[in-house]
Amino acid sequence: MLRPDLRILARPETGGCVLIDEKNHEEYEFGEVEYWLIEGVRAGKTAEALCPECNARFSLRYRVEDIDEFLGLLSEWGLMSEACGSDSRPPLLPAEKEEVLAQPSSVAPEGEAPPPSTVRVGHARPLEEGETKGRPVEPPLVAESAAKAASRPPGHWHLFDPRAVFDGLGDAFHPLRFLVWLTPLAFAVGAACVAARPDAFIADLARAYARFGVFGRVLFAALSVNLASQLVRGVVARRFGIDTPSFGLTLAFGLIPRFNVPLLLDSLPDRYTRLWVNVTSTLVRLWLFAVGSVSWAMFRQSGSNLAVAGVELALIAVIGLFFVANPLWNGDGSRFLSAVLDFPDLHRRSRSALRAFFVDTPATVARHRRYSTVLGLFGLASVAVVCAFAAFIAHRLFTYLELNHRGAGVALFVLLGSYVSLKLWRVGAPGARTAPPGGPGAIRRRPDRRRRHGVRLVVLLALAVCALLPYRYETGGDAEVLPLARATISPEMDGVIEEVFVSSGQSVKAGEVLARMADYQYLNEIWIIEADIAAKQNEILRFQTTPSRAEMDLAEERVNTARIQVSHTEGRLQRQKALMERGFISQQGYDDIRRDLDRDRQLLVEASSSLEALRAQINPYQIALLRDELQKLMRRADHYREQVRRTRLIAPFDGRIVTSDVQYQRNSYREAGQVFTEMEDTGTVFVRVAVPEFDLVDVAPGAAVRVRFWAFPQREFAGVVEEIEPAAIDESYGRIVYVKSRFSNEHALLKSGLTGFAKIEGQETVLALAFTRALVRFVVIEMWSWLP
Repeated sequence: MLRPDLRILARPETGGCVLIDEKNHEEYEFGEVEYWLIEGVRAGKTAEALCPECNARFSLRYRVEDIDEFLGLLSEWGLMSEACGSDSRPPLLPAEKEEVLAQPSSVAPEGEAPPPSTVRVGHARPLEEGETKGRPVEPPLVAESAAKAASRPPGHWHLFDPRAVFDGLGDAFHPLRFLVWLTPLAFAVGAACVAARPDAFIADLARAYARFGVFGRVLFAALSVNLASQLVRGVVARRFGIDTPSFGLTLAFGLIPRFNVPLLLDSLPDRYTRLWVNVTSTLVRLWLFAVGSVSWAMFRQSGSNLAVAGVELALIAVIGLFFVANPLWNGDGSRFLSAVLDFPDLHRRSRSALRAFFVDTPATVARHRRYSTVLGLFGLASVAVVCAFAAFIAHRLFTYLELNHRGAGVALFVLLGSYVSLKLWRVGAPGARTAPPGGPGAIRRRPDRRRRHGVRLVVLLALAVCALLPYRYETGGDAEVLPLARATISPEMDGVIEEVFVSSGQSVKAGEVLARMADYQYLNEIWIIEADIAAKQNEILRFQTTPSRAEMDLAEERVNTARIQVSHTEGRLQRQKALMERGFISQQGYDDIRRDLDRDRQLLVEASSSLEALRAQINPYQIALLRDELQKLMRRADHYREQVRRTRLIAPFDGRIVTSDVQYQRNSYREAGQVFTEMEDTGTVFVRVAVPEFDLVDVAPGAAVRVRFWAFPQREFAGVVEEIEPAAIDESYGRIVYVKSRFSNEHALLKSGLTGFAKIEGQETVLALAFTRALVRFVVIEMWSWLP
């Protein structure tokens, strides 16, 4: 309805009128068609009722949107009463009303509730350049009754009434409201963290995508950025007295679940309120980007999941900024810009201006329009951004589905495209939603200020006392169980495994035979060589026993007898010679004795020759040669015996078989070096902990170690640090040093390769220093490195 205090003076000569606003001391001149429309509005007719009557009366082709846009001009100039939204046209839809504040965009990936593209009352500036513009009057928000389900926006699934929660959060975090002025600094620090290591950031993004996947990323976005923005938005709205009767879920694109908090009022919020409510989502995402980037920079070298969550949070926050803070997107960014410029309904008016380039605009509206060229260019840029985003998403989705699912992927793409298009068309169709019954929004009561300040002081004192409490700092890292000893059992030659004497998981003793390979070839060689050895030994014995000892003794005796005989004959010859010289015997007797001496000497020579001939039959070199050959045969026999021994696969220590299905390897062929089985000694195990290099100062031999494994989340294993490896190792997330601790494993609970997380006891400090070490290290080292 028009304001009742306005005066309308008809001008019969032109068929128009002059509208006088005595309150604001302004005058407006209208033509015949405008005058007729103003009178129709005064009569309580809606734009839908006025449109056909106007076309019939003046032979025009106006649309309902054109009539509605003219009514929007009247509303902007402050000529309409606050009830105009309900008296002069159909009630405004909930999403239309929330658009004035911070109702999330229908296509924002962060999941805010999509407002429909319905016809609403527009706004324009006064006609004359010199006229003073009054405060723009926007359509009031129709309040929602939380007690009635029908009063909630369509597509909104109510979960609970969040008013008490938002009020409590507002009271608890009200002292932190001044942090909003640190937003540029926080964002700059986060951006500097990313700019300092862009390659590492991109690599960790790939790790985060592999960790989360598509559905995990959607869920993480809903539980982090979307939930935080809706909570802060609700808290801010309650601080400004805006009613938030419901906290629930909605579906973006009809597919993606997102949290949503509708904001409802019984009167128009001022410009200051609209600025803060519209900028809340942008501020939240800026802070989340800073928190995610700094968390990634602080915890990246620790290898913890906090670094992965931080990089994912930063990415989702940046993507959300593109939609929420982008004025070309129909969301909080455009509404904030509209509030800053005091230019209401910027997006709808820009689309109308763009449409006016291609469609004739009624003179009733065109003569009152301003900035049509700028608005048209803005609308063109907005449409280009939406089309580019839709084309990008469609291209990526089609490529993925076609590459991975072929024809079925193409069919699925067509089905999804049709579904999303249908949902968007239904959302944007005029009259697609009906307005819920209205009611005044509940404005909360604020508690007594003294009591609130007293509670805050007590909380701050309690926090200060807790910060100074002693605390035993513990470093830690990923833990992995290692056996005390590990061995790979492999055959040393090619062959077939004929027998297997163990099974998987069986405990064995050192020296126990695990399996036997085929050895008949080696045994055959051993039999042949042993026969050759025996023959060689007999040959040596034959050489050693020819001639016999009796024959040698007889020959030696004959030599001795012949030698004695020669000596006796020589003595007789000397005596006979003396007797012959004296003449006692004849020459003939002397000659006979000399012939006997010659004969005895000949016999001695023959006996000696016979002895030498017997001795010549024993050749020491031949025996030595035979003995060498015998030694070679014995060495070959030993070699084949060792080969036979090596066909037995033997356990090197006490332990347990860890290879699966080892008992089924019987009659299988194995090449030399091919693994037959693995065994480990797990009676006592090592737990290797990957400690980040910056926490190594708190680790010392003998320090207590506590470990929790993923396989036993309810049980804690205790040990002590036994060894710190001498060198650091590069990992994808930074440099680490392995620390080993020994654990008893009597009940064989700890299996080799189990993983978990270990904490190593460090030095005692105060609670505040223990929990801010990462931040202090970030400031002292990371930010220090940025200084020129």
